[in-house]
Amino acid sequence: NDTDGIIGNGDDRRITTSDPGYLGACTIAAWAVLSQYVTDQEYLSYAENLWNVYEEQILSGFNPRHLFSAMELHRVTGKEKYRQAVDRMADNLLSLQNEAGWFALQPGGTIQYRILDEGATPAALADYALQYPDSPRIPKIRKSLKRYFSWSFNMADNPFGLIRHSIGGEPFYLQSREEWFGGSNSAYSSVAWAAYLTAKLFADEPEFAEKLRCHAANQIHWLLGLNALDLCMLEGIGTSSRIY
Repeated sequence: NDTDGIIGNGDDRRITTSDPGYLGACTIAAWAVLSQYVTDQEYLSYAENLWNVYEEQILSGFNPRHLFSAMELHRVTGKEKYRQAVDRMADNLLSLQNEAGWFALQPGGTIQYRILDEGATPAALADYALQYPDSPRIPKIRKSLKRYFSWSFNMADNPFGLIRHSIGGEPFYLQSREEWFGGSNSAYSSVAWAAYLTAKLFADEPEFAEKLRCHAANQIHWLLGLNALDLCMLEGIGTSSRIY
């Protein structure tokens, strides 16, 4: 069951010590950022303490959220340990890429569409390259992102320019609703985000950057109503929006 967004009842999503991949990693980054906008510096302590709980799992993992967490902690604190973690996790993410361009969940893994954050890995690598332009990893990251988006462009071979899903090598647009299924819009949004960041990175290649911006815009156009359902999926916006 999903959460209803109301704090304090039985379906709350809790931060535990078992898995830093989702809530934990996002919380580290959020607390680090928040510490820059409030006078209460306990939030930075919270972020660093939570990092210490997860550090071993983070450094040996392949979750792009970990890279965002490390980058935020390094940006706020300037500590070398976080810069070393940033570089290590960038290498971890680069090791996930298949020759075809897509990123697996583990090195050597099969293709698997992430319904929540398909674009998180390329977005993390693009953000790393933008934040650390002097890193020796930049040429490798640029090559990696070009390969990923070459694949992503090919997966958007339809009038809407919308990326297709791919599991087991078989592409599809929408899954059966026989059971609860969600997250496609999150995937489209994350790909748009990754394409936008990559376009900034490739400002020196205007033609490729413009293609990336168009790719990003097409994913958002779908969400805002340019789709086969004539439906705006942003609640309360547009002439045909629905209440979720």
